[in-house]
Amino acid sequence: MAQQQLMLLVLAALVTAFTIVVGMNRFQEEADAAEKDQILLMVANLATRAQAWYHTPALLGGGGKSFADFSFEKIHYRPASALGTVDLSYRVPGSVRIVGRLHNDSNWSIVVDVYPDSFDVTH
Repeated sequence: MAQQQLMLLVLAALVTAFTIVVGMNRFQEEADAAEKDQILLMVANLATRAQAWYHTPALLGGGGKSFADFSFEKIHYRPASALGTVDLSYRVPGSVRIVGRLHNDSNWSIVVDVYPDSFDVTH
């Protein structure tokens, strides 16, 4: 009887250890997904602010229907955060490209092409 109880105790310890390891892995995956969602939100917010700047007349400090002079400074935005960075890769009168990257994952980035009335998101 004691041997059977010992086997059950060992089995319970193994199941508990397995559950803890799976839980830790799942937590890390969700934390990584949350960081990516934060960068996505940051870039989407920046895209809408760029569109608002585009539609604002030049006399009022906007783009006057052009993205050509768009910069982060003109909308009072700091492109770096604790999670990652945001860069402008090109600016032309009809569109601007915004690229967001995580600090801890060099293989992941999000690219947003901003147009006057829409934007396209690519992972």
